[in-house]
Amino acid sequence: MSALNEAIRLMILPFRIAWVSLKVAWALIGCVLCLWLGAFLAYWIGLTLAYMFLPEAWTQAMWAWSSGFYHDHLWFRVATIAPFTFLLALPFAYLNDERTPEQRTKEVEQHRKQNDDLIAARQQEQLREEQRAAQELNRLQAQNSLFG
Repeated sequence: MSALNEAIRLMILPFRIAWVSLKVAWALIGCVLCLWLGAFLAYWIGLTLAYMFLPEAWTQAMWAWSSGFYHDHLWFRVATIAPFTFLLALPFAYLNDERTPEQRTKEVEQHRKQNDDLIAARQQEQLREEQRAAQELNRLQAQNSLFG
């Protein structure tokens, strides 16, 4: 049986490595996207604050720099347009949900019931384990009193 378990473990290992690699890749992509969106939000906030607090010449210089960058680099154009698209698409993604409020409430209640059932099953299993441990302890104490 040990050889079979070892063979199964060796067969599953490449799939586990691939799965972990995929998870790491998606995590890195997610981090890059969050940093990218955060950088553009900071840039937008910087431009807004520049309009409010900095001299007009500095603000115009910032706009000239960014528009030159926008004109010269395709990736900057894509990176500038995409956050606007994402921010505009988020409300539509939420509004596109075809469930009614009653269906949402029913789904929330169903999830709550499933969670309660899982908690109850976990508590029952824990109680059974405690009872088994108590029975085993009693058995060992009885055995020690007879033969000890």
